Amino acid sequence: MRRILAGALVLFISGGLMGCADHEQYRMSAPPPPGMDYRQPVAETAEHNGYSDGARDGQRDRYEGHSYRPTHSDRYEDTPGYFRELGGDREAYRSYYRDGYLRGYHSGYTRG
Repeated sequence: MRRILAGALVLFISGGLMGCADHEQYRMSAPPPPGMDYRQPVAETAEHNGYSDGARDGQRDRYEGHSYRPTHSDRYEDTPGYFRELGGDREAYRSYYRDGYLRGYHSGYTRG
């Protein structure tokens, strides 16, 4: 009887573990196909941070009645959010952040 219960328990556990492998969240994403543009985490993070900060600042400037002034911000100057674990250098982060910030500011200011 114990052997049957032990065997059933082993089958149940292994079946449950195999079921986990079918969930998308447990799979690693495939590498990009050859020729595709791969973006480093520093680029994606910087552009995302810059865009969201710029959109917020642009919307606020329009709401407060300021003129269109995307480079008149401490965030644009200081480019917050960089940390070494992103894998890129600070200057690359600054460049991507500012690009995203300008696009976000334009979007936030013009859409209000």
